[in-house]
This record gives sequence, structure tokens and C-alpha cells, in this order.
Amino acid sequence: CFAGTFEEDPVRILRAFRFVAQLEFAVDPSARALMARAVPRLSTVSGERIRDELLAIFDTDRAHGAVQSLNDLRVLDALCPELIPGRGMEQGGFHHLDVLGHEMETVAQADRILSDFAEFSEALREPLARYCREQLVERRSRKSLIKLAGLLHDVGKPARRTVEPDGEIWFLGHEETGEGLAAGVVERLRLSNRESSMVCRLVRHHLRPGFLSREPQLTRRAVYRFFKDLDDDGPGCLLTWWTDRMATRGPMSRLDQLDQQRGRLEELLNAYFFKAEDVVKPPRLVDGRQLMQTFRLP
Repeated sequence: CFAGTFEEDPVRILRAFRFVAQLEFAVDPSARALMARAVPRLSTVSGERIRDELLAIFDTDRAHGAVQSLNDLRVLDALCPELIPGRGMEQGGFHHLDVLGHEMETVAQADRILSDFAEFSEALREPLARYCREQLVERRSRKSLIKLAGLLHDVGKPARRTVEPDGEIWFLGHEETGEGLAAGVVERLRLSNRESSMVCRLVRHHLRPGFLSREPQLTRRAVYRFFKDLDDDGPGCLLTWWTDRMATRGPMSRLDQLDQQRGRLEELLNAYFFKAEDVVKPPRLVDGRQLMQTFRLP
């Protein structure tokens, strides 16, 4: 490429790494210096063009490598400055990476898990694949939105970080703060209302499956309430949590609990895909039309 390639159209930086992710290409090392010079000009590019390239990267099974390169070039800083405070921020014993490193690792785990769902029961693999292929907007899949949510899921942590006298680190309420920050990101990227709602929901509720996984037994009421709040974004939330969980490998992380947690995850997924009419969206015992007819109400 010639010297002005990326300065003439900075979105070509993203497009280059989309080709890397889609076609397993490599970027010529000499191009990286040209890209780095053009990064400040990304502010002149429309959110729609950036969105299309970024979600196309997330739709591949090699998104992590491309996003890592964008991070190395500080492209992510320009696109999502909300992520910057997480760079270098220690998280404590449950994590082996800083906040931003963990968010990046969550994308890597999503690449692995969403590629074939091989670690789940065979009966769930095709329903999950079909769910992730679904396009809420033409050419933009749930799979890409789950990975975007994975990148953003802990974006609220820096604002909520506290250190106890014994040195223990907490981020209480980071999911609520993260939802607000994610809303700013999806607005800049010009996602549709439905896509924006999904991403923000996944960030807001990404801890809930973990809380449910600790219960001795899942009640019908607990399953119903989870899907009542998340509706068709429920499986996306479960996958976001699982990619987050698999990206958490600090010395205090209980790896011996993974089988039990996966089992609880599958209980919820089975309820959504195979028992929806019984548990997830049971029919109403009485509806308004029946009341009107019985009591002759207008």
C-alpha cells in the first residue's frame, strides 16, 4: 500500500483486520506504522462504517487476533475510550489478567466456544448455532453482538473498584455502571434499537447466570424470572457469562466447579430451547379476553 492509504480512509485499518479474521491473511509489518499514523483520523469516520467492519470481525471465529491487533495499535482507544481505564488495572485473586486483558480474553473464549459449541451436550449444539446465526439486522448476527458484549462486559469495573483493608479487590455494581457505558458505545456505533438493547442487557445481566449456578437446585420460578427479564436475549446472556467464566483463571478461581456450572448452564438452555411453553413462557391461566367474555365487559 502507498503512504496515504489509511489516512485517505482510516476505516481501511479495520477492513484490513477484517480480512485477517475472515480470510486468515496477515498484515505486512510495514503497513502497521502507516495504520498507527492514521488512527487519530478515525474520529472523522461515520459510526455506521466502523460498526459494519467491527461486527464483521466479531462474526468470524478469529475475532480475538484481529481485536488484539487493533488494541496494540490503540485503535480500540479511539473507538471505545471507555475501555482505556481497564488497561493495567489489577483485579485480584479470581483473575489472572488485568481488566482489559480479561475482556480481550473473553473474546478469545467466545471465538472458541461459539465456533462449534463442542463443550455442550450434543442436543444443544444446533439450537445454539441457529440462535447465534440469527440476524437481528441484515448481515449482523447475534454471534457478533455476543462478542461485542463480551468485550464490554466489565467496562464498568474501573469506576467501581474498591480495595478492602485486607487487600481484597471488589467491583460491586460494575454491571450497572457498565450498562450505561455500553449504551454510549452502541450509540456511537449506530446499532439498531434492538441490537443496542441486546448488548446493554448482556452487560447488565452478565453476572446473573453465575448467581444461579450457585443455587443447590434451580426452581421453575428462578428459571421463569431469568427469562422474563431477558426474554430472547437469555441464551446470549448465558453464553456471555460462560465466555467470561472461561476467561477467569486466577489462583482463587474454582476450576473444580466448572462441570457443575456447565450443568446449570445447560439446564437453563434446555429450558429455553426445549421447554419454553412449560417453564420460560407458560400460557396465562386467565387472559383479558376471557375476563371480558365471562363478565360481559366492553
